[in-house]
Amino acid sequence: MEDIDNIPIDNKVVKQRNRQYFELTGLLFLIFYFSYNSSIQISPSVHTLIDVVSTIFAAITGVIALIRFYTRKDNVILFVGAGFIGTALLEGHHAFLTSTFFETLDVFKPATLVAWSGSSARIFLSILLFVSWFVWKKQAHFGVKVKINEKKVYAGITVVTILTIIVFAFLPIPRNYNMFATFRYEEFIAGFFFLLALIGYFKKGGWKQKYWEHYLILSLITAVGGQLVLLFFSSQFSDMLYIVAHLFKLLGYLFILAGFLTSVYVNYKKLESQTDQLNVEIDKRVKIDEMLKLTNKELEERNKELRALDQLKSDFVSTVSHELRTPLAISTEGISLIIDGLVGDINEKQKDLLITSKENLHRLNRIIDDLLDISKIESGKIDLFKNVIDMNCLVTEVVESFQNVVAVKDIKLTTSLPSEGNLLFVDKDKIIQVLTNLLNNAFKFTPEEGTIEVSLTHDENDVVCTVKDSGMGIDKGNVSKLFKKFQQIGRQEGPGIKGTGLGLAICKSLIELHGGVIGVKSELNKGAEFYFKLSKFEKTKLEFDNYFDEVLQSAQVTNCSVVFILGRLNNYDQIKACYGEEEVMKLMNKILSIIHEVISRSDDKIMMCDMQSIHAVFPDTNKAGGYTIINKIKESISKCIFGGKENSIKVDFKLALSVYPFEAQDRNDMIKISMDNIAQGKNILVVDDHPQIFRILESRLKDLDCHLRAAYDGEHAFEMIQEKRPDMIILDVMMPKMNGYEVLGRLKEDLNTASIPVILLTAKDPATVKKESAGFGLIPVVPKTGGFIHLIKMIKEVI
Repeated sequence: MEDIDNIPIDNKVVKQRNRQYFELTGLLFLIFYFSYNSSIQISPSVHTLIDVVSTIFAAITGVIALIRFYTRKDNVILFVGAGFIGTALLEGHHAFLTSTFFETLDVFKPATLVAWSGSSARIFLSILLFVSWFVWKKQAHFGVKVKINEKKVYAGITVVTILTIIVFAFLPIPRNYNMFATFRYEEFIAGFFFLLALIGYFKKGGWKQKYWEHYLILSLITAVGGQLVLLFFSSQFSDMLYIVAHLFKLLGYLFILAGFLTSVYVNYKKLESQTDQLNVEIDKRVKIDEMLKLTNKELEERNKELRALDQLKSDFVSTVSHELRTPLAISTEGISLIIDGLVGDINEKQKDLLITSKENLHRLNRIIDDLLDISKIESGKIDLFKNVIDMNCLVTEVVESFQNVVAVKDIKLTTSLPSEGNLLFVDKDKIIQVLTNLLNNAFKFTPEEGTIEVSLTHDENDVVCTVKDSGMGIDKGNVSKLFKKFQQIGRQEGPGIKGTGLGLAICKSLIELHGGVIGVKSELNKGAEFYFKLSKFEKTKLEFDNYFDEVLQSAQVTNCSVVFILGRLNNYDQIKACYGEEEVMKLMNKILSIIHEVISRSDDKIMMCDMQSIHAVFPDTNKAGGYTIINKIKESISKCIFGGKENSIKVDFKLALSVYPFEAQDRNDMIKISMDNIAQGKNILVVDDHPQIFRILESRLKDLDCHLRAAYDGEHAFEMIQEKRPDMIILDVMMPKMNGYEVLGRLKEDLNTASIPVILLTAKDPATVKKESAGFGLIPVVPKTGGFIHLIKMIKEVI
C-alpha cells in the first residue's frame, strides 16, 4: 500500500528540503565551533538527565514506528522501530549506570562499563538504520515485498541487547575513552553505519515525498555530526564537546520522532478530508438514489420491453438456425437428385426451372448465414482463431476458386501481388470470407466483359488488399452508408441484383475485430475500389508485446498474478529439413488452433512469435491454473496431432510457464524463465531423509525431461527452494529437524511457494496422512510401499 503521507514530488519542496539539510549542517558546525574551546564541565547528574530523556524519546519513537508498521506492514519501518526500541533499552541501561544510585551500589564495576554502554546504543541504532535501508534495497531489487517475521525481529533485538549488557558488564574489553588521546576509534563503527544509512536513504529519494524519511535524513545528519565530535574532538568524559555530542544525539531522536508525529498528523488530516469528501459523496448518492427510485418503475417497464425484444431476436435466430436451414438443406439436396436424373428423367425446361430454384435456395441459405453472422458479431460471441498466413497465397487461392464464377459474365479477374510474401497473424477463414464477399459484390455490379483486379500493397507495418472493379460505381452521397446494416445501394426493382445489405457490414466487423480498417473509393459510372488494411505479422507481434506489458502493469496495481505460457517446437530445424517450411507452418498453425480451443476468455491472448514459438498470456491466473491450461493443451495436441499416426520424425513440442510476480518481474524475464525451463526441463525437489528414495526416483524418471534435486530434511529443503524454485516437490512426511507437515505449512503460508505442486510420499497409512494434511488443501498422498508406479504417473501428468 502506498503511504498516505506521500506528497507529490515538487521541485520547490525538493530544493527547500535540500536547503534545510545544508542549514542544519551549518548550524551543527556553529554549535561545535562555539563549544570547541569551552572549559565548562558537566556534572554527572546532567549527563544522566540527558540519557533519561534520550531513553524516553527513543522508546516513544520506537512505539510510534511499530504502530505505523502494523498499519502499513512496511519492513523498512519495522527495522527502524525495532532499532529505536533496542536503543531505548541500551540508553536506559546507560542512564542507570551513570546515575548516583548506581554509584552507591557495592557491585563489580569495570572501568570500561559506563563509556562502552553509551557507545553500544549508538552502534546498535546505526546498524539497525542501515539494515532498514538494506531491506528496502533488497525489496526494490527483487520487485516484491520480502516476508519478514516480526516476532523473530523482536526476539533478536531482545537477545542482542541482553548480550550487549552482559558483555560490557562482565568481559574485559579495551577502554572506550582515553583521556590522553583525542581519537576514539570505537566511535568509528557507529559513525560509519550512520553515514552509510544517510547516503543510502538520500539516494533512495523517499525524503522528496515522505515526511518521516525527510526527518530521518535530518536525524542521520545530526547523528553523523555527533559521531564526528566524539571520534575526533571530545577528550574528556564530561567536557563540553561530549555533552554537545549527546545533545546532537538527542536532537536526532527528536527529528525522527517529529517525522513520525508529522506523518500521523498528515494521515489524520487527509483521512479527515477524505471522510468529509466521502460524506459529501454519500449525500450526493442518496439524492441520486432517490431520483433513481422515482424512475425505477419506468426503467423496469423498459427493461421488460428490451428483454422481450432480445428474446424475440434470440428466438428468431434459433428458428433460422434450426427450423429453416434443415429444410433448406433437404430441399436443395432433393432438387439436386432430380437434376442429376437419379429419380427419373426430366426435360430441359424442367431442368432449367429446377436449376433456378436450386440457385435461389443457395441464395436463401447465404441470407441465413449473413443473419447468423451479424447476430454473433453483435452479441460478441464470434471467436477469432488466428494463424500465420501468407496473404499472397490466400489471395491467389481465393481468386483461383472465383475464376469459374466470373467466367459466366466473361469478366476478366486478375491479381497484382508483390514478389515477396506478406505474413499476417489472422483468422484465415474470416479473411477469406471478407475477400470472397468483396469479390461477390464486385461481380454483381460489374457488367459483362468487365474487369476485376485484386491487388496487394504493403509498407513496413501494414498490408492493403484492394478489390477494384469496372462496374457502375457508387454515388459519393451513398459511400458513407455502404457499411451499415441492410443498406442496398444501387439495388434494382424487379429482377436483377439482390442481397440482404449485410455483407459489407459483416466485412467491416470482421476486419475491425482484427484491428484493421476497411474502406471504399468510388465515383458514379467509374467503378469501385474496396480495400482493407491489416497489420503485418511483426507489427501484430509488437501489439501483442504491448498488450502483455499492459497486463503486467495492471496486475501490479490490482495485486493479481499473470501466467505466461511458452510453446516451442524443439526439433524445428529437423522437421523443416525433412518436410519443408510450408509443412512446419501448417503444423504450428494446427497447434495454434488447438490452443485457441482451450482458451475461453477474451482477455487471454495468444501469438505465434516465430515459426517455432508460440506465446500466450493469461491475466488474473495463478500457477495451478496455468498448469491446468498446459495439461489441456498437451492432451488436445496428443490426440489431434500424434494420435494414430506414425511419423518418421516425432514432433517435439514443449510447453513451459512462468508466473508474475512470484517468479518474474517483467515480460522479458518471464520469457527467459520459460525458455530456460524448456531447455533444462522441469525441476523436481525430492525431500526425503532416505537417499535411496532419491536414487529410485532418479532412475525411474531418467527418460523424462526433468532435473531432480535432493534434500534430506525440511531445513535443507528450504535452502534449496531459495536457491532455485522447483516446479514440483516430492515430500516425505516423517523427517528429522522439520517434518513434512511443517514444511507444507511453511510452503502454503508463503505466496512465493504456495502454488508449487506437492505430492506426499509416505511410509505411514495414506488415509491417516490425508486426514492429517487436509488443512493444507487437497494434497495427493502416495504410499512408499507399492506406490511408485502411481507416483511416476502423477508426476508425468503434472510436468
